[in-house]
Amino acid sequence: MKRLTITAVLLLLLALSIGCASRNPYVTGGIIDMQQSRYRAAEEQFKKALELEPNNSDAHMWLGKSYASQRKYVEAAGAFDEALSINPAHQSEVDNETYFYWAVYYNAGLALSDSMQWETAGKFLKRAIEVLPDSVGPYAQLSYAYTKQDKAEEAESILRAAIEKAPDNMAVRVSLARLKIRDKEYDEARALLEEATAKDPENAEAHYYLGLVFSSLKNNEKAEQSFAQAASLDSANKDAFFNLAFTRMSLQKYAEAVESFSRVVELEETDEEAWMYLGMCYYQVGNYDMAIKAFDGVLGLNPKNGDAYIQRGYAKQKKGFKNEAYEDIEYGNKLNKEQGN
Repeated sequence: MKRLTITAVLLLLLALSIGCASRNPYVTGGIIDMQQSRYRAAEEQFKKALELEPNNSDAHMWLGKSYASQRKYVEAAGAFDEALSINPAHQSEVDNETYFYWAVYYNAGLALSDSMQWETAGKFLKRAIEVLPDSVGPYAQLSYAYTKQDKAEEAESILRAAIEKAPDNMAVRVSLARLKIRDKEYDEARALLEEATAKDPENAEAHYYLGLVFSSLKNNEKAEQSFAQAASLDSANKDAFFNLAFTRMSLQKYAEAVESFSRVVELEETDEEAWMYLGMCYYQVGNYDMAIKAFDGVLGLNPKNGDAYIQRGYAKQKKGFKNEAYEDIEYGNKLNKEQGN
C-alpha cells in the first residue's frame, strides 16, 4: 500500500467532499475552509455545526480532519471515535484511507503516552492496530502503556501478537525481552536477545539488554562482550559505556574500565557516580594524579560526598602529601558520620 501523508490524504478527501456535504451550512463552510487550508477557521465552523446538531456524525468526522491537519491528534482521534459511535457507517471511510486514520490514532496514542495518560493512550493505540494490523509500531507502544498500568499479561500478549505479525522485526523481540528482564525471567530473555543479535548483528539495543541479562546471571565475561558490542554500535549510549566500565571493573580490568568511564563522563559531565568509579580505577592502575582529578570532579558536583574526600585522601597519601591526605580522610569520615553513612 502506498503511504500518503496526512495532508495528501486530506486533499484527496476534500476534492470529493462538497457534493456530498451535510445540509448543515457550517459543515459546508468548514469544508470550503479546509480546501483553502484555513484549518483553524474550519475547526470553528464544524464546532458551530455541532452546536446546532450535536449528533451530526459528518460534522464530527470533519472536525476530526480539521484537528488532524493542525496536528491535534488526540482531539482528532476523539472526534473520529465520536462520529463512529453515532454512525458506524463512517467505518467505510476509515477502511478506504487506512494510513490516514492509523496515523491519527497512533500519534494520539504517542502524545498521550508522553503525558502519561496510559489508559486513554492504550485506547487509541488499540484503534491504530485495528485500523492497520500489520503495522507493528503501535504494538510495542501499547505494551509499554500496559506495563505502566501494571497489566503484565496484556503487555506480553500484545508483543507476542506483534511477533506473529512481523516475525523478522527484532525490535519487538527486544521489547518482549525487556519485559522478561523486568520479571527476572532471564533464560527466556536471553533466548529472545540471542535470536535478535543473530538475525540483526547491528542491533545495539539487543546487545545492550543481552549484557544486562548476562550481568544478572553473573556471567561477567559474556556481559562485557555484549556491552562492548553495544557501545561500539552506539557511541552515544552512556548506559552501555557505564555498564561496560562497571563490568570491566568487576573483572579487575581497571585500565579498560578507565577508558570506558572516561567515555561516560565525556558524554555526561555531571555523572557523579561515573567520576567516582573513574577515580577508583585510576587509583588501581597507579595513576594517582588522574585519580585525584577524578575525585575533584566528584566534589565539584557534590561537595558533601564523604567517600570522594576519603578516596582522594588515599590517592594523596600515595603521592606523599600526608597532611592533605589526613585532612581529606578525616573530613570525609566526618561527612559520612553526619549523613549516617
